[in-house]
Amino acid sequence: MGASLALDAASFPEWIRKSDGRLHKDPSDRFIVAEARRRNAVLVTCDALMIDYARAGNVVVFDARV
Repeated sequence: MGASLALDAASFPEWIRKSDGRLHKDPSDRFIVAEARRRNAVLVTCDALMIDYARAGNVVVFDARV
């Protein structure tokens, strides 16, 4: 992981969990989303937290739960 990815992961819009209204701080999730954003890639995931974050327009995801 490069320094620029770490900076991106730390600087993108707040990630508030819908389940409890708290800030989502999982570093792995933040790095995965940051990498998808940097590459303008579609993130394929079953993770409800990432899907909720994408609904706010922060990253493009494909909901693999279906």
